Amino acid sequence: KRPKRELAQARHHESIMNRIARMYESKFNKVLMAARADTLRKLALAMGPMKSFSTRAAATDIVFDRHSFTRGLLAGMRSVSIRALQEAGQTVMDEMEIRDPWETPPGEVIDFNRRRENKIVGAADNIFQSINKEVEESINKGEPISEMANRIKAKFNEISKGRAKTIARTEMGAAYG
Repeated sequence: KRPKRELAQARHHESIMNRIARMYESKFNKVLMAARADTLRKLALAMGPMKSFSTRAAATDIVFDRHSFTRGLLAGMRSVSIRALQEAGQTVMDEMEIRDPWETPPGEVIDFNRRRENKIVGAADNIFQSINKEVEESINKGEPISEMANRIKAKFNEISKGRAKTIARTEMGAAYG
């Protein structure tokens, strides 16, 4: 049986890690939903002059901007990482009963974010491919733009539910570690 103090520390760590994971998840969803809104806005504008796309080339103009999405995702994750690293460091200092306030060295924050960026860019590329696949399927089926919009909206929602938690837990684990 574990001592009460050790169990209390474990619960405290878990609550902090859950809060950090929620911060990552929230930031990811905010960036993702902004990309969804932008994509659907572009589709709505295209609905006026056209009812459907006949070529993939025309459709790529409405697919969300991968580079803008990636930049937003990286910036969002960086801002949460700074806070996560600070909280994780302070938690360890508190646990060790060291009363100096923890300050994450700026160089270490920059190094941490650089190491994490490739994984985040990979996630952004996977999301782009998922959305692009929906656009291509819609074109291949000859669906109207309204149906394409429904497909894209559903795919963004699916990504939000599945990928947000995975990315949040992965990034929280890396920051907390």
